[in-house]
Amino acid sequence: MTYHIEIKQDDCFESPREWDNLGTMVCWHKRYTLGDEQPKETPEQYQLNLVSDYFTDAEYDHAWEWAAYNNLCAWKEKVERLLDNHFIMLPLYLYDHSGITMNTSGFSCPWDSGQVGFIYVSIEDVKKEWHWKRLTKKRREKIESYLCNEVTTYDQYLTGNVWGYIITNDDEEIVESCWGFYGEDCCMHEAQEVVKYLEDKNG
Repeated sequence: MTYHIEIKQDDCFESPREWDNLGTMVCWHKRYTLGDEQPKETPEQYQLNLVSDYFTDAEYDHAWEWAAYNNLCAWKEKVERLLDNHFIMLPLYLYDHSGITMNTSGFSCPWDSGQVGFIYVSIEDVKKEWHWKRLTKKRREKIESYLCNEVTTYDQYLTGNVWGYIITNDDEEIVESCWGFYGEDCCMHEAQEVVKYLEDKNG
């Protein structure tokens, strides 16, 4: 028996941000609703709120004033240091030209691209999830790779890079099908594994 694989683009799929993700994706855009959160406050104010527990009330009030009117100014360095100590955070860049695409490294075109937000997870949550007492450089890099993978999957959603396979036999009967694969290569790999299983099963 010979099996035939047909790969088709999935036109009915959900956002991967509906899944149980490690990171929180925060975005600011005038025309698109992106990520998990679209705050009304500025990115500087949002980041300040993330580390607000590490300020005294008086410091926070003064820092909020700077965040609201002058891009954090003198408080910027302290906020960035606290963010680095307590969170793992990566920037999100959007390229908008005949469709949108997103990554964490940026795009070469300065006119149609720019930073649109960030994705982050608290170090405290990471330690609880993996039962770590401390976060080494290697462990931080591991978490950063997880966040990058989440952004890659979300980009596949944004660009419609979601697929399904249909497996038929020599009689053109459908023997197996499955949908919702983010990335065409992933879909083909899974289909090939199914065909291998069918061939072994049926001799």
